[in-house]
Amino acid sequence: MKNITKEGNLTLEIARDLSPLSRRKFLKLGAIAGGAGLSAALGAFHFFSGSNVPMPIMPSSIKNLKPEEYRLFLKIIEVLFPPSPPLANASSLPVIENIDSVIGSLPENIRTDFGLGMKLFDKGSVIVGHHLKPFTDLSNKAAAQYIRAWHQGYLIQRSIVVAIKKIAYLSYWRNAETWVALDYEGPITKKYGIPSLGNAPLPMEKS
Repeated sequence: MKNITKEGNLTLEIARDLSPLSRRKFLKLGAIAGGAGLSAALGAFHFFSGSNVPMPIMPSSIKNLKPEEYRLFLKIIEVLFPPSPPLANASSLPVIENIDSVIGSLPENIRTDFGLGMKLFDKGSVIVGHHLKPFTDLSNKAAAQYIRAWHQGYLIQRSIVVAIKKIAYLSYWRNAETWVALDYEGPITKKYGIPSLGNAPLPMEKS
């Protein structure tokens, strides 16, 4: 049996977060935003949701994110991690590369659900808040308000936004450059050269 890695643990968390997004549950909900029916919502997405933000050219280091997902996460990073000294500037860190790595580690079924979740989150701003444009086109202030609105929305909305933010935050804080502002020196096992035992069981107590 393979040891569960840190990304493996994250995969399990993302799977739990996205469980309400399974096809059967999703279609049973019938509404995803503002009381609008699913078919009406998707129709509005199709009509209004074209982005005016140019599709960025993805660097060769990005292997797993699709262009629209890459653009979405660039916006997420910009909104969640504005320049705020003494915190490390997200733009100088490989946050998007870390996100790409996490996405690439997801099993196919979870990756498919997460892809759907990202699309709904981006296009959902057409209806949620009546912005009539996708999340990637919002100002940073409006985008932050939109994220908060999803935290207070339907279960499916909360599930999607939690999964997106979890991946973004972990992809930022996994960089050692971010630890300085917290006076964190990294894992104590690495500092003192203690070998990792993986998921070894706890020692049995002597009777």
